[in-house]
Amino acid sequence: MNKKSISFIAIASCSIGYFAYLLNASDRDIGEVVSAEITQSKNQVSVVEPIQASVQPRKIIVTTPIQPHFIDKKEAVHVDEVMFTASQKAEEFLKASGKLRPDLTGETYLEFNAAQLFRLSKGDTFQLDIPDLQILHEIEVKEAYSDQFGNKTIEAHLPNQDVVYGSVFTINERAIYANVSTPNGIYVIQGNGQYAWIAETNDLSKEAVMDPM
Repeated sequence: MNKKSISFIAIASCSIGYFAYLLNASDRDIGEVVSAEITQSKNQVSVVEPIQASVQPRKIIVTTPIQPHFIDKKEAVHVDEVMFTASQKAEEFLKASGKLRPDLTGETYLEFNAAQLFRLSKGDTFQLDIPDLQILHEIEVKEAYSDQFGNKTIEAHLPNQDVVYGSVFTINERAIYANVSTPNGIYVIQGNGQYAWIAETNDLSKEAVMDPM
């Protein structure tokens, strides 16, 4: 074997050996990198897991509509006490309050029995007697219910009529509002917890300017 062949073989052997060394080094480096990544991933998992475990599950809140509390009586009664009385004192107080609507016409001022109105329940009857407006009618309570805010609503009608004349009274400690339908007309009652005014809706709309059709 000549010198050139021996030199070639020696160089080839060195190259192969160096290449093998590089392979081994690369494997070691890759192994170290993979090992480092696995260790880092484990460390990250060990940090994340307690955080995830500490998150509370979302609570589901179920809401239900407010249901009115219906007030029934086993035995209906006729209330003899006067519910509404014409009052000069009521007129003076309400006019001085500055809260009257500016279009009031033909109104009558009243004191009313708020405590007795609060006691009314289904089937009860009472008289609506307002001589100034020539109103004298028996009113029967069809439904009476209250809500959690202290408001009481009374749905009523005039019994023994060929036509249905319905009324709705809503009262609390601070206010009263009512629509009363009678053969004489439809009336609005509005006031605070003690004094109120009543007027026919036709009178309230006399000064109103209607929009063109």
